[in-house]
Amino acid sequence: MVKSRLKLLLALVLFGCISATILSVLMGIGRVIGYFGSGADPASALKLIPTVPLDLKERVSWLPDFPTVQEGRALDPYTRDQIAGAYLRAWAQWDISYELQQPYGLKTYFARPALDVVSRAVTSTVSAGWRIRQSSIQHTLQLAFYAADGSLVAFTDQNAYLVQQIGQIKDKKNAAPDLIQESTHVYDVVMQLEDGNWRVRDLVRRMAEAYA
Repeated sequence: MVKSRLKLLLALVLFGCISATILSVLMGIGRVIGYFGSGADPASALKLIPTVPLDLKERVSWLPDFPTVQEGRALDPYTRDQIAGAYLRAWAQWDISYELQQPYGLKTYFARPALDVVSRAVTSTVSAGWRIRQSSIQHTLQLAFYAADGSLVAFTDQNAYLVQQIGQIKDKKNAAPDLIQESTHVYDVVMQLEDGNWRVRDLVRRMAEAYA
């Protein structure tokens, strides 16, 4: 009799756990369906921005801050890593958009006006009959400003090292061979904190003569 009651109790507990799990999964699916149905960017549902890339320390280095930072607020190491990680993922999503030959998932990592600039770079390349495969290898950042409320940061990417494979879209006969090029650029960057996520708001590349 005791064993029978024990088995019944275990069965009830197991049934309760399974029911709770199923209910949790169904609620999660419902939230995802509702999120997508609202017209939001599906990529943003993945909440990728807070995750720091594993190779962050190898790909991003920081120079000593500009003296102007003293006018704002000190940037703590944790937030510095969050900003650098979000910046890397913004570049990675730009690279993916070039690969897909259309803007894809950029709203997750960029805000206007940078969103418009990056989207145009992808669409104009495709409309001109070219394709680009791009990878950003290294970035050297120098902090210029961090807002007192922690919602805005400005820095210069002193050494954005890019590798690009450039070629014609393959629907053309006698297309020229692909060109592989390595280049470094300087970007002035502004990022803002929205909904707990850092996004690139301004991304302005300096002209070559300005930093040659």
